[in-house]
Amino acid sequence: MKHNNKSILYEPFQELLALQNQLCQQSKYYGALLQQRLGTDTIPFVLMTTVGERLSVNGFCCFRLEMVEESDIIVQLLQGYSVEDTATASFRELMYLTKTGQMTKLPLQAIAAIQLIDVPLQTSLWNEKW
Repeated sequence: MKHNNKSILYEPFQELLALQNQLCQQSKYYGALLQQRLGTDTIPFVLMTTVGERLSVNGFCCFRLEMVEESDIIVQLLQGYSVEDTATASFRELMYLTKTGQMTKLPLQAIAAIQLIDVPLQTSLWNEKW
């Protein structure tokens, strides 16, 4: 899974960070238009390990990318909440995510896949169902 001593996921993480940074950019004429329209400055994701399991850190399995290094990523742990506004780790109950401020470094060689999370889509599907 390595190419030129870098993980095959190095470039996808770099691109994800660049896209997320665009959400926070200020335009001369439009300010933080993307952040305002989307209502977020975060592209949340989950990670799969090389043994095919969802990666969890201290019970958290949703992350925000903060930095990409050659062999590691630094992520912020995201807390999921249900419609009852209680903390949840269940994706079936997930309505929104919040930043925890807790950062951790993860080795790229332990990561096999990135899965982006579309929480607003889940919220709109739940609203249509109920």
